[in-house]
Amino acid sequence: MFYNWCQIWNWSRSSYTDCKKGYHVIIGCRSLSRGKEALKYIKEKSQSEEISLVTVDMSLFNSIKNCSIYLQTHFDRIDVLIHNAAIFNISQKEAMVTSEGYETVWMTNHIGPVEFLC
Repeated sequence: MFYNWCQIWNWSRSSYTDCKKGYHVIIGCRSLSRGKEALKYIKEKSQSEEISLVTVDMSLFNSIKNCSIYLQTHFDRIDVLIHNAAIFNISQKEAMVTSEGYETVWMTNHIGPVEFLC
């Protein structure tokens, strides 16, 4: 199972419940430090070592490609994908652009997830 999250509160029930059931859970996080925090929390809560962490930023093609390569070389298959990474800021008045030149919200919420699946 691959979980891609944007908020700490998303670590909760489903991920550690799936670990307890014996599934190998892979969490994808943009922030390595927050990912490590999630990894520790889920391991403690589930009492399972069946969990892996990979960093991925859904707004960057290069990050998506690197994550995809990592997953393909370390895992035979992914049976379930839970994609919850998204951004939205209603107070944002001007478009933000990624380092690769794409509008951040469009890339993170739409293009990045499709690219990840391809």
